[in-house]
Amino acid sequence: NRSSIWVLICTALAILCIAWINYINMTVARSMERAKEIGIRRASGASRRQVIIQFLFESLVTNSIAFILAAGLMEALMPSFNNLTGRDLSFSVWFTTSLGGYLLLIFAIGVFLSGFYPATVLSGIKPIRMLKGKFTHTRGATVTRKVLVVLQYTASLVLLCGTLIVYAQLRYMRNASLGVRVDQTLVLKFPAQCEELAMKLEALKKEVALLPSVRAVTVSGAVPGTEVADFLSIVRESDVTKQTRLLEMLNCDEYFLDAYDLKFVAGRGFSEDYGGDVYKIVLNESAVRTLGFESADAALGQRLSVETVDRPMQIIGVVKDYHQQSLSKDYTPILFALHEKLSWMKQRYISVVMENGNPRDLVKQVGGVWERYFPDSSYDYFFLDQFFDQQYRQDEVFGLIVALFAILAIFISCMGLGVLVMFSCSTRIREMGIRKVLGASKMQLFYELGREFFLLIAIAVVIALPLSGWIMGDWLNHYSFRTDWEAWFFLVPVLLLCVISLLTIGWQTAKTIFSKPARSLRYE
Repeated sequence: NRSSIWVLICTALAILCIAWINYINMTVARSMERAKEIGIRRASGASRRQVIIQFLFESLVTNSIAFILAAGLMEALMPSFNNLTGRDLSFSVWFTTSLGGYLLLIFAIGVFLSGFYPATVLSGIKPIRMLKGKFTHTRGATVTRKVLVVLQYTASLVLLCGTLIVYAQLRYMRNASLGVRVDQTLVLKFPAQCEELAMKLEALKKEVALLPSVRAVTVSGAVPGTEVADFLSIVRESDVTKQTRLLEMLNCDEYFLDAYDLKFVAGRGFSEDYGGDVYKIVLNESAVRTLGFESADAALGQRLSVETVDRPMQIIGVVKDYHQQSLSKDYTPILFALHEKLSWMKQRYISVVMENGNPRDLVKQVGGVWERYFPDSSYDYFFLDQFFDQQYRQDEVFGLIVALFAILAIFISCMGLGVLVMFSCSTRIREMGIRKVLGASKMQLFYELGREFFLLIAIAVVIALPLSGWIMGDWLNHYSFRTDWEAWFFLVPVLLLCVISLLTIGWQTAKTIFSKPARSLRYE
């Protein structure tokens, strides 16, 4: 759906920004080396504009290499992506749509953003200050670097939290009670129009019902997992205002309600034992409320004027609300009526409910019966539980893509963090040597080297948790039935990110901590 697509677009841009931030951080972190280079260039007569152009050109080269690699990877992974999403996209989409223009615009923005800030900062420092090698300790560069690290980890945490919430919502929808039977049900698509269709259909139903593994056979205009799609205007006879309400009308036969195990809260279902129920209808609880009845029992015996029917129809039963479609949609008001009085409505499905037995054998047996009665119609079928589950396919793909994005974001963020820690250690190696000589323990050295970065991660956690709650809360609002908020949605991402960051920082600081002080202090 549109909101999910926008979430994915924003996520992709967030990951791209994380990569640009890494580039900027690494450029600024290496400012000690670059400052001397730029200082010499400036002292030799290079203008500030020339320095900025140099940095932008370096950024262009880096982004161009990444662009070429990305295009190659996209072409290689396109078959797998098409298989995942059920679409048929090709590389030509960049040339046949406006997406190619947007891609070039994003590329140009990336070149500018990742190259302009380091160029502006470095070119603005006086050459004499650069040649003294003091740039890395300026307050502006340090604050900017910290802000960018916080942004990186905030985005990573939001993605991680989002992945878990999508997974929880998907699990909730698949495990929730539907209020209707969908397992062990083979559904056949209705045959094409032919001579004596009604007679052949009745004969097919009776013959299939005699198969040893079949419990019931029913014909209807819709099955669970599909939209009812037929709407009629309804007026209560007892309503003095004669208010018209538009409700979904599901046409079926006498066996539908029983075959799908719909639970009655009042009255009864259709039955041949009562001498014909062609002018009788059954409602669900939502329809009772929509029509303004005080309760299910109060609705029994009431008459409704139904569009296209020549006389009022009487309510004989009320079934419990069930999920006609996925849990992303609310209960809909449904009226059940026999097909005889709604013959203009299409019958679309024949449902064969199994008691026990092998589904493959049933398919073959029913197929043999089908060929005898409808040889000119294709034998199209599906199993209802698999069909119903397909409604969650988009959510499943969405969750998987967000999870892959989260892994990618964490990897890029930790790679950038590792580089920053490495440069931080290289600038403080003499300080650590002096601390070791004065008796500092390895744990104290680790604390001194890593505390700045752990503080930044803590700030990112404080920002990311409410932000992810707000973003994913808005996403969950699209579902009428949604999972409850749980603490592990947020605790697990925080713990995971902390562990990964601890390992990253520990790996980079180990070399400094375990190095011999004499090596770093030999020239002092």
